[in-house]
Amino acid sequence: MWLFASACANQRAEREALLSPQSQLLLGQYRQFMTQRQLDEFLAWEDDAAREQYVKGLRVEERLAGYPKPIQDAIWAKNVVLGMDKPAVLLSWGPPPEREFSGVGGNETETWFYLREQRKFAVVVTNGYVSDVIDQGYSR
Repeated sequence: MWLFASACANQRAEREALLSPQSQLLLGQYRQFMTQRQLDEFLAWEDDAAREQYVKGLRVEERLAGYPKPIQDAIWAKNVVLGMDKPAVLLSWGPPPEREFSGVGGNETETWFYLREQRKFAVVVTNGYVSDVIDQGYSR
């Protein structure tokens, strides 16, 4: 299984390297909003115009329009900030590789763990909204 995933990642990297500068820029801007399947579909298109149409079809701007400007800016910058709801965190950092659940004092609390730029982060989500972002330091 690992060899297959590694081979797919290598093929994806090769296809990305062949993109025009315009498509590379587009991918850099919208990659965080794509699943692996959507990324493969984006890479499969033959030209810049088709890739641009594909990205428009993702309706990212429409999905972000319901958030206040500071939350939109944080999502585009790939940051997680206090007050974000869970879908906004998913747009910014994607699904967490690890989660813990607890319910203390009538509050539903989830802690989502991420590894970003070799640092561990815990995102505490209380009743659906980010209540804390904890930088846990460098990962070993």
